[in-house]
Amino acid sequence: MAKGKQKVRSLTGRITSQLMLEAWHAVRRNRGAAGVDKVSVEMFEQNLDANLDRLMRELKQRGTFQPLPARRVSIPKDAKGTKFRPLGIPAVRDRVAQEVLRRLLSPIFEAKFHDHSYGFRPGRSCHQAVEKVLELGEQGYRWVLDADISGFFDNLNHEALMQLVRDEIADGNILGLVERLLEDRLGLTLSSEKTVVTRFHEGFTFLGFDIKSRFVRMRAKSVENFKTKVRGLTRRSHNLDAEVIVKLNRVIRGTANYFATPWSHCGDLYRSLDRWIRSRLRCMHFKRKSKVDNRRVRLKHFRHMGLLSLSDLRAAVKQDRTVPLRAKVQGRFPRDRPVRESRTLVNMRN
Repeated sequence: MAKGKQKVRSLTGRITSQLMLEAWHAVRRNRGAAGVDKVSVEMFEQNLDANLDRLMRELKQRGTFQPLPARRVSIPKDAKGTKFRPLGIPAVRDRVAQEVLRRLLSPIFEAKFHDHSYGFRPGRSCHQAVEKVLELGEQGYRWVLDADISGFFDNLNHEALMQLVRDEIADGNILGLVERLLEDRLGLTLSSEKTVVTRFHEGFTFLGFDIKSRFVRMRAKSVENFKTKVRGLTRRSHNLDAEVIVKLNRVIRGTANYFATPWSHCGDLYRSLDRWIRSRLRCMHFKRKSKVDNRRVRLKHFRHMGLLSLSDLRAAVKQDRTVPLRAKVQGRFPRDRPVRESRTLVNMRN
């Protein structure tokens, strides 16, 4: 810490009933399952005022608040459910406490992040991170380090992180709360399986996109995850009705919202996926697979049912959004520009 630097004091005094209520609203919006105490968001809300008052007293009185152990579950890493990752689910009261601390500490630390850090930061998104990568490619950068930290949150150095907090915060109660909400961690290492050095023209995967110097596409794994979700909703043994269309539209809209960007090249893929979806719906309706059925249930029939189209949603995005990069127009990055390489990081993991 720089000599003479003033630390932030008396954060505990900023824990008010209003802050507790705002933190609760954020937790409720995020929903989520119950923790180890089996108290759901709905159950916590049934006695909300008393629960928030009790939690506020515990947070303000030094050494009183004790977080519960996180409930350990395994969630699928892919749509097929063949690979799983461990997940810890905090109790609802602990999620409120975490949100209170986040709101107190975020204004202090937000300005200290690297400008190319995009992960879990207010006002920043995955799309902005991809756009920054494309912008760097336009500027002439050629080499790409696609690095993945092995078990980042499981291996975060606890003491090093706490020291960074102590350098800025002098409120002992807040420091104690942060420390109790953290677990002891080890050092960080790169995952040898997921870390690779490549070049723009060779291509690399970033945040669900396959990126090369001439295009940005939806990566194959993302396409397969999408198709697996559609298959689950359009089994031939089920009946084709309005509820199926509603559920299918949620999947289509969610995919288009993320992958249909002004700078992505998904036109041919989306047209192919639209045809594939309609084919599955025809099979679902007639309980068979036959090209003859293409003439019996045409595109206008699906539109009348309210089925969304990836191609139509993509066209709406292209029309409504401003193109942020010349790379989108040119379809390639310039090759004759002088390049001065430097260390430029685009980080989605903080």
